Amino acid sequence: MTVQMWFASIVGVIFLGPMLITFLRNAFNPQPLNPGVARFLRIMIALFGAGFAAILTGFLTVEIKTGAMVLNAGAGLAAFIVLYLLDPPQEKKSRLPPSLRIEFAPNWTLRQSIAKIAELANGRAELADFTDAQLDTPLGETVPVQGPNGLVALEQLNKSAAVKTKFSVAYEESTATYKVRPM
Repeated sequence: MTVQMWFASIVGVIFLGPMLITFLRNAFNPQPLNPGVARFLRIMIALFGAGFAAILTGFLTVEIKTGAMVLNAGAGLAAFIVLYLLDPPQEKKSRLPPSLRIEFAPNWTLRQSIAKIAELANGRAELADFTDAQLDTPLGETVPVQGPNGLVALEQLNKSAAVKTKFSVAYEESTATYKVRPM
């Protein structure tokens, strides 16, 4: 192997190793990437691509004009610029707030409680197959509810001993609707 091939292999391992470790640590995490980690991955991908492009034969030229500045780059630097400036698709922002915390008074009804949680979660509640008596009976005791989103808060409300009619919940994200049905 030539010195250039050894150098390319070492650079690839040095840059690819931390990038793979960071990716694997965050790949199965349901939370969105921390902006700092996302920036690190972008830089590592750009550096890895630049290192790879530097050993390829041929020539790649990039010319970027922004206002008064003109940037010319060739080979590895061009690959770095192209890969770094590619804007990754943004994740669809959830309409759910980061956290819900509410305490329902004993005189609140199931209907009011479900509607309030949906409202606080920037959604609406769709109640089906309930009788008025099931929905309009007061809870009878104070019910604290806390969760990262409306679904968790509704599940906590459902588990409360104060709720006599147990229910199931499905969330439809396209319409921000909590579909609540008695069990």
